[in-house]
Amino acid sequence: MLKGYQGWVGRSLVGLRALERCAEILRDYEICIYSASENVELAGALLAESTGIPVRIIPEGTPHVEMLKMFGKARIAIGLSIGDAISTTFLESLSMGSFPIQSWTSCANEWIEDGVAGILVPPEDPEVIEKAIRRAVLDDELVDNAAEENWLTTKERLDDNILKRETTELYEYVYETTS
Repeated sequence: MLKGYQGWVGRSLVGLRALERCAEILRDYEICIYSASENVELAGALLAESTGIPVRIIPEGTPHVEMLKMFGKARIAIGLSIGDAISTTFLESLSMGSFPIQSWTSCANEWIEDGVAGILVPPEDPEVIEKAIRRAVLDDELVDNAAEENWLTTKERLDDNILKRETTELYEYVYETTS
């Protein structure tokens, strides 16, 4: 799975270049791109033509449950941006078991240990991203262990009872210290 944002902050074309650089190990995979802009769709078609690797553009408006199923089947989930907070799709990849390769410009480091539960990468360096993809595709133990750890992390950190309590405590603290 590749997040297809390309523009002011999104760097999906860098992700496509990294995927192309390791095409020989991706022959048995399909590259799925969601939220793809027109130029990313074109680049995906060119990648498919030059490598023979199937590239599927996930249509806008695909139901959320279908997106979650795709994350559940995906080996890796790549999200690249030069500026981002925590990405919803990053959290969905964690909870659904796909191995996250995420730009280090997000808050992902607050959720995973780099190299253990995912890999954090510079968003504009296809060589580093290629190495991360190779590692995730070839290291079953890494991906399996990460899926288990990430499930436990999301189960704990996204528990609504804990979130409600922590949010209420934070707002009460801010209110009391600024009043």
